Amino acid sequence: MADSSAWRSEVPEGWWPIYDALLADLLRLDPAVEIAQAKEKFGELRVYLEKSPEGSDALIDAAERQSRKTCQRCSAPGELMVTDDGLYATVCNEHAQAEGFRPISTSPIVASFRVTGDGTIEKVPR
Repeated sequence: MADSSAWRSEVPEGWWPIYDALLADLLRLDPAVEIAQAKEKFGELRVYLEKSPEGSDALIDAAERQSRKTCQRCSAPGELMVTDDGLYATVCNEHAQAEGFRPISTSPIVASFRVTGDGTIEKVPR
């Protein structure tokens, strides 16, 4: 069995409590559970298993939801934000200001498109 706790260092420090709780819950489900990968992607915790015991998907989904409202830097309440360069992170207001993040809702929409009945794609006026 691989050491699933070794993936902790790949997870942002603010999410360590979420990851640790998830790992404990997974090990209670199946003591032989193995993490294939754990990381941050687009401001959300991502955890992948070698094999998924029954019930593990729900635990992982819950941890991912928790990460979307927890600052990945300090564990304070946070929200998904973005920089002008397109870097996504879930951060608290303090880290957002310090690191140049803004809420997603204030991000400009570049363009919207729709597929018409005949299958063509057209730009939707803003």
